[in-house]
Amino acid sequence: ILQAGDVLTAPFRITEMFLRFVTTHPEFKPFLENGLAEAIMEVERKSQKSIFEMPQTVSWERVASKIPRIYYDLIDVVEAEKRRFS
Repeated sequence: ILQAGDVLTAPFRITEMFLRFVTTHPEFKPFLENGLAEAIMEVERKSQKSIFEMPQTVSWERVASKIPRIYYDLIDVVEAEKRRFS
């Protein structure tokens, strides 16, 4: 579930990391003054309107409603792993 959430939010995270990278290195200052940050944000806005929209973070309530036995399955796996490593 956590891995799926990371994959689904990857475009947003890439934009955030890229902006942080270019704004913290002085070598990019001339490009930032010429609109690099605005261009990055515009690409993000366009990509949000495309087929690969940024999904909302999945909540445990939503997961539980889609997979009602998820808590029992998790408990079963944890118990099985405890027995395996005991």
